Amino acid sequence: MKYLKHFSFTNIILFVSFFFTFSLTLLWFFEVRFSSEQIIKNYQNMQLEQRKTLLKNQVENAIDYIKYKRINAENNLKEVLKDKIYDAYHIADNLYNKFKDTKSDEEIISIIKESLREFRFFDGRGYFFILKLDGEAILHPIFPQYEGTYFLRDYKDTHGINLHNLFKYIASSKQKEGYVEYYFYRTDNKENESKKIGFIKYFEPFDLYIGTSEYLKDYEKIVQNEVLNRLNEVRYGKYEYLFINNLDGTVLMNPLNPQLVGKNMLNFKDENGLFVVKEFIKVAKEKEGGFVKYIWKKPDSNEKTTKFTYIEGFKPWDWYIGSGSHLDDIKSEIFYKALKQKEEQKNRIYIVGFLMICLTLLSLYSMIWWNRRIRKSIEEFNTFFEKSSSKKTKIDSKKILFKEFNQMAVYLNNMLESKEKLKTQLEHLAITDKLTGINNRLKIDELLQNEIVRSKRYNHAFGFAIIDIDNFKSINDNYGHQVGDSVLIKIAKILKENIRNVDYLGRWGGEEFVIICPETSLEGTLKLMEDLKKIIESESFETVGTVTASFGLTLFDLEDDASTILKRADDALYKAKDDGRNKVVVL
Repeated sequence: MKYLKHFSFTNIILFVSFFFTFSLTLLWFFEVRFSSEQIIKNYQNMQLEQRKTLLKNQVENAIDYIKYKRINAENNLKEVLKDKIYDAYHIADNLYNKFKDTKSDEEIISIIKESLREFRFFDGRGYFFILKLDGEAILHPIFPQYEGTYFLRDYKDTHGINLHNLFKYIASSKQKEGYVEYYFYRTDNKENESKKIGFIKYFEPFDLYIGTSEYLKDYEKIVQNEVLNRLNEVRYGKYEYLFINNLDGTVLMNPLNPQLVGKNMLNFKDENGLFVVKEFIKVAKEKEGGFVKYIWKKPDSNEKTTKFTYIEGFKPWDWYIGSGSHLDDIKSEIFYKALKQKEEQKNRIYIVGFLMICLTLLSLYSMIWWNRRIRKSIEEFNTFFEKSSSKKTKIDSKKILFKEFNQMAVYLNNMLESKEKLKTQLEHLAITDKLTGINNRLKIDELLQNEIVRSKRYNHAFGFAIIDIDNFKSINDNYGHQVGDSVLIKIAKILKENIRNVDYLGRWGGEEFVIICPETSLEGTLKLMEDLKKIIESESFETVGTVTASFGLTLFDLEDDASTILKRADDALYKAKDDGRNKVVVL
């Protein structure tokens, strides 16, 4: 069968398809030409306009619902904040009444503080804070290091408002409680300030106030999820549903295609090359919205047909909402209505049907004949894909019959080689810090987990240290980030060159580094850290001069997990900072 390599597989398929399609078209032409085309066309236009009106109404109803939920989001948030503070206040009041005759004020305050410390809400973002009216911080779960200090007394928002004075004003008011509003730059968006809403309530027995707050944007996300869940259930036809995307092209809700949620479809093109999502966004940005026509797969099959969808934007949330119908569904209704008109053509249809059956059988025989020959080449590709998924196995192009398949085999072999090279590069990049060339946080997390498992299995300890460059922010502020990067690179080089080959070094983030010392005692790890501290402070850094670092050190205990050993090392580091920096502290 060597001669098959000289024939184009696509030409063969094209010829068979053309012959089959042309024959069908010719036969059906004689049947269709006698139908009442104008009546069907008029009915089609009427049905199309009715369906468009339905789609538009459904989308506009959804937008009205979204507007209602957004308008009420702030009021709902205030009610939730007030309920949370009232719960906290009742806890504090009950504890006070329970212990006021048996314990000192300091003891009762401590009990109240620890009872409220672990409370979390709003997906873990929400917490309670307590300050005295003189500004002393009693409870702040996010910044526990400030508890017992007056640091928060002078804390200001981005508008320069002293928050303690604002909270104190509310607590000292006639109502002894109330809402507050202020602004901060969020950690995930430091360019645009975000509004934060809180609720403050005065606790008279100890002259203090209890408060909590939440970013309005974060609470709106909860409302958005409620909206998505509600609209995800809307159905009003066999295939009619609502979908919602972000204006950047990310799918937020698609009831019949849930696998698309979270994916960005901005560059999706239909069969005609139309960037469908880009067209959606263009229409969504118009004031009144509009319809988009494109090719889309039907939900119950792989068939792709023409679909028209009404799109309207909702700018406050950068969303657009749409709903559409497949044109052939409307055509199906039209053809049912026209069934009586086709009764007169029954005899012609029988003839055409008979000829189509004969032609189909002929085509089927031809396809079976070619299929047997094509199958051999496909089986080679199947064998290749099966083996290449687990090991590097090239396809034997000599066993491929058709010209196009032969060229494809060459491309696949080249692709396999490129994939192996790329895989090696990606594996390295995934575990390496780009700036310093040492392990990144992802890799050091993995090494820490492995060392914990190994140490528990063989019942031996290991040392763990977090190193933080002292006053690194000042270096960046005074000399620029390029100089700051050079300091990070040199510190990483010093640490790497002066630890043992069995030790693990990684960049934890920012100016922090982590060292894991397997099978090492506390004394051995402490000596290593002291040596590293001295080496760093004795080095001269270009432009900056002398640089020091603080070390938080701990030893793994068999009861530890990753979170406890990290917290202990982090607490040790904070103590080293509080004790004046350039120190090694062990906890």
